[in-house]
Amino acid sequence: MFGVSKSINIVNKINAFVKSDKKHNKKYRTVITPPYTLLESFSKKFKNKKVSIGGQNCYHKDKFGSNTGAISSYMIKKLGAQYVIIGHSDNRAEGDNEQILKKKNGKCFKKQFKNNFLYW
Repeated sequence: MFGVSKSINIVNKINAFVKSDKKHNKKYRTVITPPYTLLESFSKKFKNKKVSIGGQNCYHKDKFGSNTGAISSYMIKKLGAQYVIIGHSDNRAEGDNEQILKKKNGKCFKKQFKNNFLYW
């Protein structure tokens, strides 16, 4: 996905496939993590569908602040996402360490995300 709204067509196809896979679709969960610019529109479009929406990362502090460009778990939840990826290698390369990951996981837990994809 490239942060453009026509990327939703990809997710429509994935949702149709998962919906048609009646034999196996109760055995797995499909989560799409679009760029932040698409979280709200994807969350609305796929509410109560077979595909769930999640955030690609979150900031380790809660709510809002003077952290330019930082997206908190609070904001991600308010946009309608149900999951968050935490600890991806890209973010580790940018400085996320074990202490920061624990803070992020705690913030997501408080916001009652269904699951966090936590990479250690």
